[in-house]
Amino acid sequence: MSNTRRGLPITSSSIEKIFPKLTSAQIRRVEAHGHVRAVRRGEVLYEQGDTSASFFVVITGELEVVRPLFPVETLVTVFESGQFTGEVGTFSGRPTLFRVLASKSGKVIELDRQHMLALVQSHTPWFRYPPHRIQKPFLPILGCKTLLWQSAV
Repeated sequence: MSNTRRGLPITSSSIEKIFPKLTSAQIRRVEAHGHVRAVRRGEVLYEQGDTSASFFVVITGELEVVRPLFPVETLVTVFESGQFTGEVGTFSGRPTLFRVLASKSGKVIELDRQHMLALVQSHTPWFRYPPHRIQKPFLPILGCKTLLWQSAV
């Protein structure tokens, strides 16, 4: 991507807090509800503005998150093995803010909204929240303290 600016101002000490890595046990939990699929370098997983984006966990390869503003794209971050993206949009159905594409070929676990809800419900039997309130119960399943959109507030 010759027309891409590198990075937003995120310090290395905050990367793990904002973009946590899942443990192998957490990845197995997610995999039980989704499907593993190959991604090729350059493949777009979702575009800015999509309302039916899936949730993805990177197994191998890399995913770039970019903010496309003509004529220049800004690289937000790069997700590597164990990192995930799409949780907020998958739960809320809101339009995505960024484009996500494979910067290196590899494998991801993909869950659509229905399978994401099944994951949350299977690990929180007391769960009775409506879908727009699902983010908070999802955090302990993945071992996170906050989601990206919550940490920015």
